[in-house]
Amino acid sequence: MANKLPVIINDFSKDTIYKIYTPTHVKLPFLATGVGHFKAQPNYYVERNNLNMFLLIYTIKGAGDITYRKKNFPLVEGQAILLNGMEYHKYKTSSALGFWEFKWIRFSTKYFTVYDSIINETGINAVSILNTDIEKQHSLFIDYIDSHDKLKDFLLSDLIQRMMTTLCIASSGKIIYSIHENKIMEDCLEYIAKNFALDINLEDLAGKCHQSRSSFIRNFTKFAGITPYAYIQKMRINKSLFLIEISNKSICEIAYEVGFSDQNNFTKQFKIHTGITPMTYRKQFRSKLNVDTKK
Repeated sequence: MANKLPVIINDFSKDTIYKIYTPTHVKLPFLATGVGHFKAQPNYYVERNNLNMFLLIYTIKGAGDITYRKKNFPLVEGQAILLNGMEYHKYKTSSALGFWEFKWIRFSTKYFTVYDSIINETGINAVSILNTDIEKQHSLFIDYIDSHDKLKDFLLSDLIQRMMTTLCIASSGKIIYSIHENKIMEDCLEYIAKNFALDINLEDLAGKCHQSRSSFIRNFTKFAGITPYAYIQKMRINKSLFLIEISNKSICEIAYEVGFSDQNNFTKQFKIHTGITPMTYRKQFRSKLNVDTKK
């Protein structure tokens, strides 16, 4: 196997970003060596080992098939993985979807095992990075590499450490979603968006997802970042804000329209989310509107 590696088929679109970097300050704790944003086509394929670098990959859209440490699994939208280039690894565009848009950073550090032991504590897993700063951090990574700042090696080193910390935090609540499971949760969010004003209960939602109530709550919270109940309440409050601003309907009418059974409960939830009552919000909004109109 070692004699045949590496094998690379660079089948990706023309707008792919690929930047290799050589740091100057080599004594920093983290040394950036490359960054990319790939839009891989069906034949994209990489197989290698004995590469002196570490690699963070995360999927934007589509999916990639990963082989690493004797495990095979898909890396789907919203998931990341940390690889040791010295170990055998293989990744390619998933045949199930035929496309894979992903971002990556390449770096070296003597602290890899510290982060690896936390991120992959229970074995190699895809880490859910939804609701993290990974996207923003990757954009900064490209900006720093392209800059002429004499301190950019220091900025890149600090940024890599932050990205590793982000992965450590995300991995503490890691969950591996298949492409099918992602679709189930996306359909659930769409159903809530269309029906939040109805009497939605968790048993019904769990049934639609073919999961037990407890599994559904756990999986939904991992996927969306908040519980199903909190998500439904958030949708209702957001809709009520719109109605309070643009309509002359009473607070009671709005409460029922967005799905609350009584005005008192609506007022309580509204205050939890906004810090003020619905009537106070209406007065403040219209007061500001009058001021803006007079300008």
